[in-house]
Amino acid sequence: MSRNRFGALVILGFSIAYGIIALNLPEIPAFSDYVSPSSLPISLSATGIVISILILLLPAESVTATPKFTPEGLLRVGFLLLLMISYGLAIKILGFLVSTILFLGIGFWIMGERKLKVILLTATITAFAFWLSLTQLLRIYLDLGSLGKIVFGLLNLD
Repeated sequence: MSRNRFGALVILGFSIAYGIIALNLPEIPAFSDYVSPSSLPISLSATGIVISILILLLPAESVTATPKFTPEGLLRVGFLLLLMISYGLAIKILGFLVSTILFLGIGFWIMGERKLKVILLTATITAFAFWLSLTQLLRIYLDLGSLGKIVFGLLNLD
C-alpha cells in the first residue's frame, strides 16, 4: 500500500469520526435557519470522505523521489509554527484583516517567495476576500483588535 493510500485511509477514518461527532452536536434554538453550528463540520467531514475515497479509487501515480528531511525544511517548519502562534496573538491586537495580511505575507516569504509585489498583492487580496466573505456574506463579526478600536475611536467612527 502506497503512502498516499495509507494517508487517504487515515483521513477517511478521521473524517468519518469527525462527521459522527458533528451529527451529534446539540442544536441551538436561535439557529432555526438552514445553517446551524454543525453545518460547517458536517460539510468538512463530507468533503474529507469524498476526497479520501477518490484517492483510494483512482489509479495511483508512480512517485520516483522520496521526500527527505533537510535542516532547511525543518527550520521552515519551525518558523511557520512560530508564525502561527504569533498570528494567534496578533489577531487580538491588530485585528483580523491586518494580522492576516501580515501572516500570509511572512508565510510566503518563509516558503521562498521573494517578489515583494507578488507577496503584497496575493496576501492583501486573499485576506480581503476572506474578510469580505466572512463579514458580508456569512454575517460573522470579526473583532477590529485593540489597535483598530483605538484608530476608529480617534476618528470617531465607532
